[in-house]
Amino acid sequence: MIPPTTNVSLTSGVLLGTSGDINIMAAGSLNLLGSIGSGTVNGSGGNINITANQGDINIANLGAVNGDGSSGAITVNAPKGNITIGEILSASLQGNGNNISLNARGDIITGNINSSGLTAGTITITSGGIINTTEGTLNAAGGKNGGDITLFAPGNIDTGTITVFLSGFSGDSGDINITSTTGNINTSTGALITASALGIGGNINLKAAGSITTGQINAFSFTSQGGQIDLLANTNITTLGDIDTNQNNITLAAPVTLGGNVTFTTSGAGNITFNKTVNGTYNLILNTPTAQFNDIVGGSIPLNNLQVQGHTTTTNPAGINIATLNNIITDNITSPGGITLTSHNRAIATAMLNTSAWGNGGKVNLEAPGHITVSQINAQSLSSGKGGDVNITTGNFFQATDTFNDQNGLNASISTAGVTDGGSIIIRHGGGGITPFIVGNAEPNGTRGTITRGNQATIQSIAPTQEYLYTHKQDSDRLQIISVPSQPPIPPDPNPLPPSSTIPNPAPVSASNALESLAYLVGDILGVKPQINLDPRTGDYTFSWPLPNQQILLLNAPYVQEPLQQPTDIVAFIDQLFEEQFENYLGGDITNKKVTAANLRDTLKTIETQTGQRTVVIYALSRADGLQLVLVPPEGPPIPKTIPAANSPTLRRELQHFYHALNDYTSDSYLPIAQQLYQWL
Repeated sequence: MIPPTTNVSLTSGVLLGTSGDINIMAAGSLNLLGSIGSGTVNGSGGNINITANQGDINIANLGAVNGDGSSGAITVNAPKGNITIGEILSASLQGNGNNISLNARGDIITGNINSSGLTAGTITITSGGIINTTEGTLNAAGGKNGGDITLFAPGNIDTGTITVFLSGFSGDSGDINITSTTGNINTSTGALITASALGIGGNINLKAAGSITTGQINAFSFTSQGGQIDLLANTNITTLGDIDTNQNNITLAAPVTLGGNVTFTTSGAGNITFNKTVNGTYNLILNTPTAQFNDIVGGSIPLNNLQVQGHTTTTNPAGINIATLNNIITDNITSPGGITLTSHNRAIATAMLNTSAWGNGGKVNLEAPGHITVSQINAQSLSSGKGGDVNITTGNFFQATDTFNDQNGLNASISTAGVTDGGSIIIRHGGGGITPFIVGNAEPNGTRGTITRGNQATIQSIAPTQEYLYTHKQDSDRLQIISVPSQPPIPPDPNPLPPSSTIPNPAPVSASNALESLAYLVGDILGVKPQINLDPRTGDYTFSWPLPNQQILLLNAPYVQEPLQQPTDIVAFIDQLFEEQFENYLGGDITNKKVTAANLRDTLKTIETQTGQRTVVIYALSRADGLQLVLVPPEGPPIPKTIPAANSPTLRRELQHFYHALNDYTSDSYLPIAQQLYQWL
């Protein structure tokens, strides 16, 4: 122990303890340009406690490490000054990492901070000024469980090349919490990674009084629930990288500016919510069950392209308003307040547009120089109001490819019917007196079903089959099909969407299990190839990621077979996932009773005894790499099987087509899709 003195200075060399604690206290400042270490080959490392009561702390390197045991904790306090440290290491390859805590009234500037281990320690940085870790990596990764990382400062917080890496491999990942009470947060130089192989992904929470700028963010879990991602800023959020999780939510609670082409993904379940405006001349791809836009998209700066693979909704009474320079591609959109989609240079392709409401139906406005394609438009008033107006303007062809039964029993492609009055329907298309508009045939220009704005009165509807080569108007011009000259050819998009509509899997198919998949995912994010070594005797892994700055991230992970490959646990695992989805939807616990393969077999045997019929149970779980089927027979273990062709994007698309086909009771177009689904099962 070094007792309190006015100032402490060590200009070179190493201050080393062997397993015992190191305590240094200075009444003034503390300058240690050498290294301080407490470690052993075997056993646990000692703790390091450093305090400068009245001044700054400047240290080259700190380490409380060991070979086989747990590392020591490191605490650095500067209650009246700043902290500047090159590297802090409280990690262990064979044991547990320990906690690292930095506290200063002033600024805190660090290089690498490493608390990794089988179970990682926490990293906590609390500053009264700014926090800057741009010269290094914050690493709280765990071979079993990752540690939490917390950064708190009133000023700006800037993080480094590989921002935060705290994945749990065999267990759960830690959480990231970064808070700036008066300044900005910038993590765009690197990535935030809380992904997990066999456990739960860590939550990521960024909160700034100013702005937030992010790079890539990943909280994905390969076998369980990913982490929740929340970005909350007072002024603006700029996204420069992709954001990924699964079975959880992504929320951006500030005006968003796209700083590059980005893809946000919540696979399996979960919502992506934009609470404020979205702007920027880049591509935005959303892969999610539900996307929610609660303010205008592209109002100030139109997006380049927008693609939403999932249902789009809003809580905005004014409805959904989206503008792009080029394409708008979506699945169903539901917005009682109205839907406005504008492509300035290219095309619009959507599924069902639903602005129906118990009061007045919302308006639908679609405008593009290229093709406009929808499945159907429902702008009805369902009670005592007026149907919403529909205005469609395209310099090319318009297609409504599906139908639904409206409140008057009509098989409609577009309905604006209302109790007090129907909304007007005006379609401007680029047939130009050459290509007719056909009500009853959507190929290449027309609607599959009726266009209607009212009740059974003939004047208020156009029923199949009607063909209009030129402009047609009826019902006092409240139904109009206007033929305009076609647009000249549209030049190629300089920044097109990816050619495939599916989102790539987060890891290469060559990865043989979830542990290796996570290693590849981390490598993809960091831009390096992982080095994977498996001990054939124990099944333990050693992972390393050699970084361009000569740093190597190294981690040992005990091998645990992923749950979906364990026949005795697979039933309980899948049933728990389904139960959690129902509980999240219903808002409460359904049951405390656990379903296992054993009690399912007992139930099947009881059914066979009572009915004389031998039955089985089949679980179907949609996963990124294929449809997971598990057959539970009355005797023997569950039998798992994966159908790679039925991965989650493909399955979601086929189910959407099946849903639309079933709504058309006059057609048997559902049969090929039903047969494909049956063959997969």
